Amino acid sequence: MLDLSSNSFRGPIPNASRNMTSLLVLDLSYNRLNSSSPILEELTNLNNLKILNLTGNQFEPKAIEHFGNFSSPSVVDNLETLYLSHNQMDAYLPNWFYQLKNLKTLITRSTHSKVQFLQLLGLLLEGIRPHFQSSEWIHSTSLRELSALEFLCVSDNKSVV
Repeated sequence: MLDLSSNSFRGPIPNASRNMTSLLVLDLSYNRLNSSSPILEELTNLNNLKILNLTGNQFEPKAIEHFGNFSSPSVVDNLETLYLSHNQMDAYLPNWFYQLKNLKTLITRSTHSKVQFLQLLGLLLEGIRPHFQSSEWIHSTSLRELSALEFLCVSDNKSVV
């Protein structure tokens, strides 16, 4: 585990993290990381990463567009938990999101997101905690597509249908 949280890092993710190929948990929460370079382009070699915490930074939608655009194996192959809370993710779920085959938990609280909850149906998640601040709710019948779902927390949500 590498905990680099609350260090006031600015700009792109520190380059030193590229060489930590056995790293399982990376916590970059509550820094000042931003969209000046794609988030995971700088983490390409972290093929064993299971938990990535990017909570409380200054990421915008363009920062996550290239998340899954890597040759195999890539960061998205083993990622199980992704924290994107308290960023400016006012956008859609990009195509790479559906490559997160092992994702079990997604935390997106207070992201000012307009992501449609129904876009999550392509994921096979064991647990999902989507905390969106949007406008409407979902149809409960749409949840049947999440065949591996074990935990769903939708409190304080106003998701878009």
